[in-house]
Amino acid sequence: MKSKLNFKIEYTNNQIIDMDEMGLWVDSFHIFSPDVERNTINIPYRHGASLASSRIKTRKVKLSFTVDTDSIEDLDYYRHVIFQTFYSEEPYKIIRDVNPNRELYAIQDGEYDIENVTFSDGACSIELMMLDPILYSLERNQVINDPDGPFDPIITNHGTEKAFPIFMIDILKPTTFLSIITPEDYIQMGQPTEVKERSVEKEQLLLRHGCSDMTGFMPGTLVEGGTVSGSMYSNGKGLLAGSYGSGTYWHGPAQKLELGETLQDFRVEATITNESISPLNVGRVEISLLDDRDQVIGKMAMKDSNNQVTSNHGEMRVGNLTNGHYLISERRRTWNYMKGGLLSLQRIGTRFRAYIAQQDPNDSNHHYARETEFYTDLDEAYLDKLAQIQVHLGAYGTYSTPKLSVQHLQVFKINSNTEEEIPYIAIPGDQILLNHKRARIEKNGALINKEKDIASNFFGIGKGETELKVYPSDAARVVAKWKEGSI
Repeated sequence: MKSKLNFKIEYTNNQIIDMDEMGLWVDSFHIFSPDVERNTINIPYRHGASLASSRIKTRKVKLSFTVDTDSIEDLDYYRHVIFQTFYSEEPYKIIRDVNPNRELYAIQDGEYDIENVTFSDGACSIELMMLDPILYSLERNQVINDPDGPFDPIITNHGTEKAFPIFMIDILKPTTFLSIITPEDYIQMGQPTEVKERSVEKEQLLLRHGCSDMTGFMPGTLVEGGTVSGSMYSNGKGLLAGSYGSGTYWHGPAQKLELGETLQDFRVEATITNESISPLNVGRVEISLLDDRDQVIGKMAMKDSNNQVTSNHGEMRVGNLTNGHYLISERRRTWNYMKGGLLSLQRIGTRFRAYIAQQDPNDSNHHYARETEFYTDLDEAYLDKLAQIQVHLGAYGTYSTPKLSVQHLQVFKINSNTEEEIPYIAIPGDQILLNHKRARIEKNGALINKEKDIASNFFGIGKGETELKVYPSDAARVVAKWKEGSI
């Protein structure tokens, strides 16, 4: 039998805990009324006051449980389990069985203890704080624009509060701008072209290799701090080492791709895995950027060179090993089990951008554990043209290796534009996310807030019906996602 007041907690890492499955009987679940704060202004020679502002402060939730165990040891165990369940550094989602279509976000506030009812049974009360005092519906979604299928541009907010939507946009044709307009507001990326202007492709995809085979690869000859040895193959999903060969220091296979032309402005992206299964594992994945003389002009790497703990170290460098400049050279715990992580190095003029991120295995456009660094080459020391990309999978001495692989490679040529040329902000295959609650714009997982028209706004959708218009309407399929909020 389950308490009618039972509920589930869902954490930010998507872990879900059910109180009933934990062995907790929920005796009470009390959400306090909103705590309204009013600021007033006294006006001379006038009775009363004028209202200056109002806001709803944090909100309390009080819970009580009965804990039924078989021994005093089990009861003591529950003291720690309850703390681990309700303590968190971030608010978690609570969904109640009595109303599974609504959710709230809360975090533990204050202390608690289990009061012994018998030697093996106890009672417990906990107070939570709702930093966000709003109760939300489950997420709703609706296609608001689709040039190739049915859609409904009118969305309905049944809540009492503004809903801040997320727009998921699939680009179907090249476009220099994209606008979503409501009767009261709008958001826009890029800019439309005028009659005298022409649209051009700012970024050209010069190389895309899915690493499902070895087509186009040729043997590499040099790797930093070691020797080329062993062999590389594809298992249909990525490049792996058939063998690492042998060596006292770093050693392993290397294969390279020619781009067909040399590039001044570019972006190189690699999806890689360096996943340790033991603290004893030592290994590295390196993507070297080479000129037409096989000289290293940049490097992207993820390596674990520690044989005592799992410790992945991300490196993003411009220039060679001797005289280069590191944009990123650091260890992060969240990179330790990198599986399908993204490494990206970009150069436009003398400005470099390095980016490392983990990618959600279920959604490659969702990035986390991100690190972005910029560098301006004022001395113009690192401007040699890019001609080749080299993949190296490395072992060290006789140490066992982590799971090392490269799943995807992309190289973009970045074009400079004249005053009469307006660059495309997106091309077919791009996915754009407009998050109005977090004020973020992402394209293929990368933040592109700089593309937002400065006059446009991240907006909320008020109560009732709102019509949304997308321009250009034939350029994208747009899905709106939102949660309705009520006090």
